[in-house]
Amino acid sequence: MEDRRISKRIPFRGKVKYGSSDPILGGYSFNLSEGGIGIKGHRMYPPQSKITIFLYMGDDTIRIEGVVRWVSPTLPGVRSSMGIKFTSRTDGIKSVYQQRINRMTGDEGLSNVA
Repeated sequence: MEDRRISKRIPFRGKVKYGSSDPILGGYSFNLSEGGIGIKGHRMYPPQSKITIFLYMGDDTIRIEGVVRWVSPTLPGVRSSMGIKFTSRTDGIKSVYQQRINRMTGDEGLSNVA
């Protein structure tokens, strides 16, 4: 299967709440790219579902809108996962991604001007 990602996927664990209208379901992220986020939780939405995600970063909360692209099989006692493609990206999520990339590559002193 061809990888069609535009940007690199990086490991990223953060607390999230998500839902189709009100983000009330708890879970956590397990990876992040410029175009999407991977989430683990107990309740998944089917592919093509529109969802809202709150990503908690310390005292800050980043609101993200997205569409479910894939869902892992559900197994008893194991959190399922789903891949979300962003339909709206805030400066906050772009900044988080760029900071993590800079940290991984040792370019922490550089800023990304887009």
